[in-house]
Amino acid sequence: MKTWVIFASALPFLAPAAFADTCGSRPVPIHMVNGLTADRGAMQRGNEDLISYTRHVNRYLTCLTSEEKATRSQAKSVQAAYDRQVKSFNERATASAGS
Repeated sequence: MKTWVIFASALPFLAPAAFADTCGSRPVPIHMVNGLTADRGAMQRGNEDLISYTRHVNRYLTCLTSEEKATRSQAKSVQAAYDRQVKSFNERATASAGS
């Protein structure tokens, strides 16, 4: 059980590097238009850039969420398999000690 707690608490620190392979790199922030000096066309392009950036960020976050869920599920499965092996080992050790 301690192993699972340690793994679960370390996952947030390990996750970004692991998920980067599947989800790609974090979207690069856009260059913000200067409202004091921009004309209407520059403000429109800034708005379009922001919309595109927001879409990329949302897609990236959705991917990270899916990867996190899949990784947690996989970790639970591995932990359950290990727990079964520990139980088998303990049963065998108890039976051997009784002989």
